[in-house]
Amino acid sequence: MYFRPKNIDKFVVPKTNESVWPSLRRRSQDIDANLQKIQGYQMKGLVPTTQAFDKLLTAAQTGKGLTPQDTSECVKLLQHSIQLGQFAFNELTYRRRYFMKEKNCGRKSIFTCTYNRKLIDSCRARRFEK
Repeated sequence: MYFRPKNIDKFVVPKTNESVWPSLRRRSQDIDANLQKIQGYQMKGLVPTTQAFDKLLTAAQTGKGLTPQDTSECVKLLQHSIQLGQFAFNELTYRRRYFMKEKNCGRKSIFTCTYNRKLIDSCRARRFEK
């Protein structure tokens, strides 16, 4: 788990104004809450990147370079950052598909919805292209 650096107090997901929140429809609140969750994953992915950058900057300023242990730690931090970024990307992709399906299909069965048939055909076509 990576914790936000103490010297960065604005490294948080912005919240919706408390006076505006109750006036939003329930659906809008749900969408906003899901988007805040995705922003949280993005912010968490930036923390290990910031830590790795700090190690690299310190090594450059001192002129000592990186030890093999520091190099290994930076690689690990950057790998975790990429994984968290990928998780945020996947979550956002899922949410976009969910909203498109809901907007175009409503409560229809996934098999009778024209949008879903087009999406399935598109995925099949992409598989055959490879």
